[in-house]
Amino acid sequence: MWWIFLFFIFGIISGLFSQNEKLLTISEKAVNIVVYFLLFLLGVSTGTNKKLISDFPSIGFEALLIAVFSLTGCFVFSSLWERFVCNRNDIKNEVNGNNKENKISITGSLYVAFSFVLGIFSGFFLNSDLDFLKKNDLITPTLYILLFFVGFSIGSDRNVLKNIKKIGKKALLFPLITVVGTLIGSLGIVLFKTNFSYFDAMAVGSGFGYYSLSSVIIAGLKGDRLATVALVANIIREVFTILFAPIIYSLFGRFALISSGGATSMDTTLPVIIRYSGKEFAIISVYHGIVLSVLVPFLVTFFCKI
Repeated sequence: MWWIFLFFIFGIISGLFSQNEKLLTISEKAVNIVVYFLLFLLGVSTGTNKKLISDFPSIGFEALLIAVFSLTGCFVFSSLWERFVCNRNDIKNEVNGNNKENKISITGSLYVAFSFVLGIFSGFFLNSDLDFLKKNDLITPTLYILLFFVGFSIGSDRNVLKNIKKIGKKALLFPLITVVGTLIGSLGIVLFKTNFSYFDAMAVGSGFGYYSLSSVIIAGLKGDRLATVALVANIIREVFTILFAPIIYSLFGRFALISSGGATSMDTTLPVIIRYSGKEFAIISVYHGIVLSVLVPFLVTFFCKI
């Protein structure tokens, strides 16, 4: 458990001392490569498990339930936050010039899905040929490498501290609203006849849309089934935010749209957030995504270990 934290923190510290644009670019590319490899391994492990394959309809249903309940919690709490605590005046009207506002893409999600599905088919049809992958625990050491590069990317990004300094004091607390809303909402799945415990539900919810990192951590700590639920649930969260952004904004407000994006509010869902919530919400959106991305490995590991 502690190795997960140590590699992540070591990555952040290394990034803070480097502050090098080239190294940042390399680390971000490394993160993508390692993520695709890890999800391929998770797919292989899933594909070789016949019981897990036969249980896929149930897994999809459980993932959908957690996604819907966790988002509902976010909508309720963020709406109350916007109405009673923090309003538009608490957000400074500045936008980081590096934000790419003009392109809304779910390409990353498609690559992730492809890596996972390729792993499933490989495991299902090439079972005996992939014995070396099953006999050797490649997921754990690769996960440590991933956490280091994720931490390095956060620490070496010069815009992180700049963005935080531009945010109003009230808005600094907003990521906690998303955490509370997501965790409380995730518990809704226990109302149904599933095998989920309270802590399993919160472990999945603690992915906050960061499907790649949360699913591989859960795979190492709780097994392939829960990891697959986490992967699908958090992909649903990201895609739902992108596809239904105008509806979320209209019904629940600007902060709800940021909260819905979770950890992805700093990258993949940022364009739709800027489009509907306004440019002045770009900085709080990026900050919100950074904070949740940092919290993911800690909260997921915590709930898996309880």
